[in-house]
Amino acid sequence: MKERILQFIEYKRLSKNKFYKETGLSNGILDKQGGISSDSLEKIYCVYPEINLDWLLTGKGEMLKKEGLVQQAHNNISSTITQHQTIHAPEDYETLKKENQRLTQENSGLKDKIIQLMEEKMSK
Repeated sequence: MKERILQFIEYKRLSKNKFYKETGLSNGILDKQGGISSDSLEKIYCVYPEINLDWLLTGKGEMLKKEGLVQQAHNNISSTITQHQTIHAPEDYETLKKENQRLTQENSGLKDKIIQLMEEKMSK
């Protein structure tokens, strides 16, 4: 069962420490000899309800419940939409293009200013 928990942690891209903090389990419990108590399983399931308990207990079936897979996909899509605003072409494209041109000119001017200041400093 510990191997399956470690597999789940890897799937979620969690560190063991983060997993321990989120679940309230004792640090190192996954590295120690012995089994996992029912209290520990309950803590894991409370934090990660998408985990398939049959898989966790027996190794049979899928790691995630079907609704867990749907929720995971929904979360991924929501996260992507939140991180990236939708661009409404062509209006937004033209606005972004003009802003890019302005920033490129500003950047060029700042480079020239830096070179000028460095040359002044070196000539002193």
